[in-house]
Amino acid sequence: RSGHYKPADRPLAQIEAAPDWTAYLLPPDAALPHLPEIVLSVDEARRLRDGLLVDAPSQPPPQSGRGEASLPALRVRVYTPRRVFVGIVSYDARQQKWKPEKIFYEL
Repeated sequence: RSGHYKPADRPLAQIEAAPDWTAYLLPPDAALPHLPEIVLSVDEARRLRDGLLVDAPSQPPPQSGRGEASLPALRVRVYTPRRVFVGIVSYDARQQKWKPEKIFYEL
């Protein structure tokens, strides 16, 4: 078992026998349901992709999942308005900005 996935969810023999094994691939954000999510504009997503910080609201969303996190440690999933997964960012409380941690977004 790995997280909320069990080996029975995707038997290896079934995957190996499939004509298109890529149909069994899950998107990267499928492993992150414990992180809250936010939606940012495409321009903000590009800034994150380029390693730049992005303005955050004065009150970021609360941390969900396994207990409350302090604001400086807050991590969230980021999506564009069209539900394209951008990556994971953390909240910089001092600057009130989102800081890119792991970005998957490509143009």
